[in-house]
Amino acid sequence: MDFLIIQKIYLSVVIFLFGIVIGSFLNVLIYRLPIGLDFKKGSSFCPKCNHDLKWYDLIPLFSYIFLGGKCRYCKARISPQYPIVESLNGIMYVLAFLFLCDGTLKPELLGYCMILSCLIVLSWTDFQHNIIPDSMWICILIGGVEIYVCDIIKNGFNLDTLISKLIGLVLVSGILLILGLIFTKLKGVDAIGGGDIKLMAAAGFVLGWQSTVLATVVGTVVGLIFTVIYLSIIYKKEQKEKGVDPKAEKKKAKEEKAKAKQEAALAEPTNKIAQKVKAKRALENAGNEETAEEAAEEAIEEEDTGREVPFGPHLALGIAFALFFGQRILTWYFDMVVDGLMK
Repeated sequence: MDFLIIQKIYLSVVIFLFGIVIGSFLNVLIYRLPIGLDFKKGSSFCPKCNHDLKWYDLIPLFSYIFLGGKCRYCKARISPQYPIVESLNGIMYVLAFLFLCDGTLKPELLGYCMILSCLIVLSWTDFQHNIIPDSMWICILIGGVEIYVCDIIKNGFNLDTLISKLIGLVLVSGILLILGLIFTKLKGVDAIGGGDIKLMAAAGFVLGWQSTVLATVVGTVVGLIFTVIYLSIIYKKEQKEKGVDPKAEKKKAKEEKAKAKQEAALAEPTNKIAQKVKAKRALENAGNEETAEEAAEEAIEEEDTGREVPFGPHLALGIAFALFFGQRILTWYFDMVVDGLMK
């Protein structure tokens, strides 16, 4: 086997182990930042029994496996979030090493790892608490500056690159800010959180304006798909808890309406005026049932509309996608599509 391949495998294993150690710290941030606990002080503890955890309870990934996913002291279930975050962070570090740094230990690997870790943390905190901590987008911006400085040292200063980053800093974030102000003015609600705006400003400097647009498109599409699936699952769950089958209720309403029409048509009173009155009342009763059904459906839709679906995790996914594939996709697009149309 080639020595370079062996070296890459060895370094990948070391980077993965380093990544899951940092991932353990990310779990501390995810738990403590939203509730205002100081992550710099105090030892780790079980959130169920508050027992201080020993060092052998905190070995990233392996402690969860050896303990069978349960606390050593109270036997409460440990959230699968902990091994997922640790593993995901380790995998992201390895991917950054292999694809963003070409399998070599470059200084900018530090910036990439910082950005990816922050994306993981803010995704979890936003999904669980609708909060994107300011420290996360600030660290993403710092990581982007570190990467940019490394690029200047290696390749020299490029004005076009700086302009692209500055445009990226304000482009998508500015659009989100304007949309947020419009929604607030028209609907009186914060449809777009300030954390999302700050996140896209930091990401814009990291990626440049073209990749930032790509990240926004990917994040928006993923967000729309997730929202539709998520709200439909919640709706079905709520209906099941209420013991209501929406399809059965709708079918029942239609059957009752058809029955009312049939009864009105078969009614044969001797007085023609009485016949018309009876038929009209039967149709009005059927119409009232339909109106009540529509009102109930509208109330459910309004309730669903009021639910908040965090946008941060989807933007984070779009940013990570653009970070890994943005330049490749843009190069292909301009080489194959744009140049092809101009010929």
